[in-house]
Amino acid sequence: MKKIIIILLGVLLFCWPGPVLPWSQTTSGITAQNIIDDVRQDINESTASYYDDTADMVYWINEAVHIIASSAGCIEVSEDIILSGGTMAYTLSTSHYDLKSFHLYDSGVVNSPERFSFIRKIQQNLLPDIPEQELRPKYCFEAKGQFCVWPVPGTDISGTTVTVYMSSIPTGVTGVTSQIETPEFFDPAIRNYVISKAYFKARLENRGNLFMSLFIARLQEYLNKDAGVKE
Repeated sequence: MKKIIIILLGVLLFCWPGPVLPWSQTTSGITAQNIIDDVRQDINESTASYYDDTADMVYWINEAVHIIASSAGCIEVSEDIILSGGTMAYTLSTSHYDLKSFHLYDSGVVNSPERFSFIRKIQQNLLPDIPEQELRPKYCFEAKGQFCVWPVPGTDISGTTVTVYMSSIPTGVTGVTSQIETPEFFDPAIRNYVISKAYFKARLENRGNLFMSLFIARLQEYLNKDAGVKE
């Protein structure tokens, strides 16, 4: 059973297309308790003791939220970094899975397209050579938990703002009153994930596999739309 889950999630992660977010990030405002109530109603078996453990279901809901957030990158946050002349590395205060896009705003430049620009993410070992006179960042990467820009900003660009967009790590589900942080689109997926894990707990693997496939399908629908795949 565990092998099946790992294989399904592995295929999903391999197919993750990129960071663009076409879907609304609006949440439904429901809590873990709402998910638990729906699951118990959906299973609707008088002898199904395998779904009566609230602690188990809270754990599975938290698991589903983290899988969704890390796979789909659907909880996006932004943070502003103020460049300083001669400083390459900056600390981000937001916990995140991945950096997504980067927007540079130079308030010192007027009537020029360079006032707004995008910084390209690149692997550190692939940084190109930059002419010494070029002191405006064009690339970025993460190293040792810090956000780094290249080339190193010159003093003339000190004070410029770089807005960093990130795929945020959810706070998580710790109890029945915890809010579901993923977008409303994923609420059915979370229910299917919890039902699947309940069936697996009861050793009803065929049923568990069915609901796990529904969970994966919902995630894949999001990712396909993200990549512009025609249905």
